[in-house]
Amino acid sequence: MHVSTRFGVFLGLLCLPLWSVFAEQAAPAEPVAEAAELKVANRSVVVLRNTLLGETPAARVRRAELVIQEALEGTEEVQVSLEAVQTSYLVLLGGQRAFIVSPKDLEPGDDSVRRAAERAAENLRLVVSETHEARNLRFLLVAGGLSGAATLLYVLLIRFVFFIRRKLLGVLPRLMYRHSSRLKVGDAQLLDTLNIYPFLARMLGLLGWLIVLLLTYEWLSFVLRRFPYTRPWGESLNGYLVDLATYILDAVVGAIPGLVIALCIFLIARGVSAFSKRLVERLAVSGSIGWLSRETLQPTTRLTSLAIWLFAFAMAYPYLPGADTEAFKGLSVLIGLMISLGASSVVGQAAAGLILTYTRTLRVGEFVRIGEHEGTVTELGMFTTSIRTGQGEMLTIPNTMITGAVTRNYSRAVQGGGLCGRYHRHYRL
Repeated sequence: MHVSTRFGVFLGLLCLPLWSVFAEQAAPAEPVAEAAELKVANRSVVVLRNTLLGETPAARVRRAELVIQEALEGTEEVQVSLEAVQTSYLVLLGGQRAFIVSPKDLEPGDDSVRRAAERAAENLRLVVSETHEARNLRFLLVAGGLSGAATLLYVLLIRFVFFIRRKLLGVLPRLMYRHSSRLKVGDAQLLDTLNIYPFLARMLGLLGWLIVLLLTYEWLSFVLRRFPYTRPWGESLNGYLVDLATYILDAVVGAIPGLVIALCIFLIARGVSAFSKRLVERLAVSGSIGWLSRETLQPTTRLTSLAIWLFAFAMAYPYLPGADTEAFKGLSVLIGLMISLGASSVVGQAAAGLILTYTRTLRVGEFVRIGEHEGTVTELGMFTTSIRTGQGEMLTIPNTMITGAVTRNYSRAVQGGGLCGRYHRHYRL
């Protein structure tokens, strides 16, 4: 009977090319059938994607399930083998055809029918082996004993984790009080134990629960892998954790070269910024540049350093981790839009401060009149200017108001004779 079955399948596969040509000429093209997965005893064996010998993938899966279930009901151990027929492969179970793997059943990117058939046969062998294990009372008793021992160890480890956490929380205040008193600058203590203790307690609690979750994950994966029916679930859990750890490790390792390049760029920018600062200081002292003096030295060094660091950030931006993602780009555009819309007044104030500094309209210590206010300039900042009036009041005036109003400076002598000089010469004559 088995020989006749094989002979019929062989003739069907030989006539398959002629049948496909005739079908294409005689009838319109049919829609591609939906793929169906052959799963036996909770384990995936193969995914069938092709309509073969008039059977859709779903019908092929139902037929294979019936053949496999019938073969596994017996007490004898059945063998899984492969037999090549033209470009396809027969997967035989105990001498009977379980299913056929054809070239059109391959996954996208897979180009070998034999490898796909071997994988399917290996999965079917696991199904046969796990079916015999599920019927073995001794195996089930051993699996139950191992699961019980793993559960007991899991409970003990959890109790040990919480015990260590309680001990650390009890010892932590004494350690903090002993070492925090040494961290002082003069008489001021740098660390306050009342603020640090809640933070460390929360971090210990978070670390403890993280360890508990990892132990639970590993315990569940171990117990599921002890029994044949739940073994695929345990293998998928363990594989997911390994894949996640591998993904994180690959991401970290892949980000290291970019971080090294960005760090080198920032170190070079730091050196260039320090060199430019010393160069500007020398030029200011020598007086070789007219607009560069002691008053404009500080804003000039700040502007030079800002330009260098902005250029360095623009150079290092492509090497930062996640810089090429859409989320990072969208966040950068959002921040730039917020700055451009909300900082227009701030930019105007800063520009006005630079104008006042480089035109030397005001200097600290001069007595001036700005609009309706009179007083001595005490501070000339980037955004505001502070003056002290004769009544002891401290006025803070925006720089845009100063550049938009008439400023009278009573502390500077007028160059040339002026009107007072004419009256003085007339009086002497």
